[in-house]
Amino acid sequence: MLEEAIDLGAEFVDVEFGTKRSWLRDFIANKKGTRVILSSHDFKGTPSLKELRRLCDRMTRWGADIVKIVTLARSWEDNLLILSLIPYARKKGQKIVAVCMGEKGKMSRVFAPLLGAAWTYAPLKKDRTSAPGQLTLQELKKIWEKLR
Repeated sequence: MLEEAIDLGAEFVDVEFGTKRSWLRDFIANKKGTRVILSSHDFKGTPSLKELRRLCDRMTRWGADIVKIVTLARSWEDNLLILSLIPYARKKGQKIVAVCMGEKGKMSRVFAPLLGAAWTYAPLKKDRTSAPGQLTLQELKKIWEKLR
């Protein structure tokens, strides 16, 4: 399906970094004009900063146009870990999306774009969320207006 999306001229495709390496290598090599988002999701928690940076660097070396790292926030401090990846990646010239899932991860979704993330994810309606802890577009806009 992803190969067909490229053939049809998709602007972006999102590929899980855990995908079989031989396929992933060929896929990235043949992406044509499509930008590849390499994604990593950790539904159990947030690794250490050292592990997160190592993962970001590996995804960059694999040729990600955009690195996407999403973890589950088990503590408020997990937001700080994930958000610290944004300036880290940007200093290396790597575009990144880095947010936490879960109730305690909402703050990362607010601050990620303000720190320079490529984007964040926000449904138009609460019943259309794709991950726990997502704020709606209206909720984000209200918070951003208050912060500015």
